[in-house]
Amino acid sequence: MSVLIIALVYIILQIINRHYGGVRNWWDWTYYLGLLAMFVPSLMADEDSLQMYSFITDYGVLFLFMPIVMNVIQLLKK
Repeated sequence: MSVLIIALVYIILQIINRHYGGVRNWWDWTYYLGLLAMFVPSLMADEDSLQMYSFITDYGVLFLFMPIVMNVIQLLKK
């Protein structure tokens, strides 16, 4: 449950950033892939496909960090 709350807070922060940020970059949309990678396995995983969904979760969540890292790099360049 705590992971879902953190994800909800992250979504709200992304919406606020998109609304007030003014600049829309291509990497701002990658967090949707990370959210899918986090939620879909929790809804569809079963004992037979658990390893595949674990792989999707492990590597798909990296897309959640991409907008943060790219925004920090962009700020450092300014």
